[in-house]
Amino acid sequence: MKRIRKYKTFEEAQFDTYVFEPDKTYFDLIFSMFSISILDKIGKKVKKGIYKYKTFQEAQRDKLKWLLED
Repeated sequence: MKRIRKYKTFEEAQFDTYVFEPDKTYFDLIFSMFSISILDKIGKKVKKGIYKYKTFQEAQRDKLKWLLED
């Protein structure tokens, strides 16, 4: 668990977010953030309700359809 840090200035806090030696977990986190932003775009195209799929492939096909629609 991370400890709570207190900063005197905004610049100190901003500097603490920099990653000078990124590793694989850092890049995984960044890519997952980008995938979430893609979902924001999809959310406006999806009709309200609960979707039930028999297979994972059906769900992926539907997701792809929502991504490609404009």
